[in-house]
Amino acid sequence: MPRLQPPQQRLRRLCGSLIALLGLLVLVPGCRGTRTSLHVLVVPTDRMEWLREAFRDQRDLEPLRQEFQRIHPDVDLQITLGSEGDIKHTLRKDQSRGLGPDLVLSRGPVAIALLEAGLVRPLPDTPELQESLKLLSPDDLKRVSGTRGLAGLPM
Repeated sequence: MPRLQPPQQRLRRLCGSLIALLGLLVLVPGCRGTRTSLHVLVVPTDRMEWLREAFRDQRDLEPLRQEFQRIHPDVDLQITLGSEGDIKHTLRKDQSRGLGPDLVLSRGPVAIALLEAGLVRPLPDTPELQESLKLLSPDDLKRVSGTRGLAGLPM
């Protein structure tokens, strides 16, 4: 039986993945140029209580913010936590007020459901994105593909 990592170690690994993923935003039109803030909505599964706990104590997220700030000093990073159960309602409400997130981090099935519901846009088909996609396995891409396009990038 695999041994689970302590919450702090899992959070550090997740933060490293998030920094890498946020760095890919330069591939998405509208996420480069004069943008001064980036709102990321993280939607963990209900089983990830350790991550919810980290969000309750925002100090645990400070290393992620600091590293992102070091790489992108002109961008203010805002991270919020969502729930899978009410994500569609939350996005509809926030988007109606112009407060929707710039990026949603979720499981593949949730990302596809949001794409199919018209709550998020598919990733734009750019030459830069096509180059990045060559590094991913077809099975990983299938997990984040919907009928309307690519719902996200696998982590």
